[in-house]
Amino acid sequence: MQSLKRCFLLVVILLFGSRVFAQPEPQKLSYKVPERILKAEIKSFDGRTPFSLADYKGKVILVAVWAYWCIPCIEGINDLVKIREEFEGQNLAVVGISLHYSFADDRQGANEFVRDSKFKFKMGLMNEEIGSLLMTDSAEVPDFMLLNSDGVLVERMLGFNPEKTPAQLRDAIKGLLKNGGPSERAAAQSDNFQRRDSQAINRRRKRDGDERTSECKFIGN
Repeated sequence: MQSLKRCFLLVVILLFGSRVFAQPEPQKLSYKVPERILKAEIKSFDGRTPFSLADYKGKVILVAVWAYWCIPCIEGINDLVKIREEFEGQNLAVVGISLHYSFADDRQGANEFVRDSKFKFKMGLMNEEIGSLLMTDSAEVPDFMLLNSDGVLVERMLGFNPEKTPAQLRDAIKGLLKNGGPSERAAAQSDNFQRRDSQAINRRRKRDGDERTSECKFIGN
């Protein structure tokens, strides 16, 4: 019996560890986000006050894609609360974008989580336009994206490492608030981004539609 337990524990460690100990570096980007994505309406959880990323024009925007059933996402969201408080009064907007849920019990669970948590930043539901920007070649959550004050996507962080990700986000935000981030190449790359954006929408349309297939990911040292 003890041998069986040890074998089971080893299998769990191997399966879980294969995801935990890969440490992707933050992706440095320079893409001018198309206006139609910035202006795309994002439904809020209360159903009454839709918003868009364009509402935060001129601000550094930190966007987090999350799912209520994803423990790393919840830890990451809790850190966003601290980050928002730390940078309150500065030129930063924090936005949470939840996966769109196909099943009623998932929608209810997400609504209850947002309602009970009483976040002091905007929380909305994924739409096709935002999905084409944030969930292109990866279905990993959480997914953190930083846009500079010119609407240029400058950095992306996939997964969550409680020892590293919050510090990386803070450092990136401080740099953007101070320097604004890269923008010289953004206009030249805008056409490439829009082609990539269109291809991403087509890929998403072919998917099953069950967002529980997204990978929920802690990352380790």
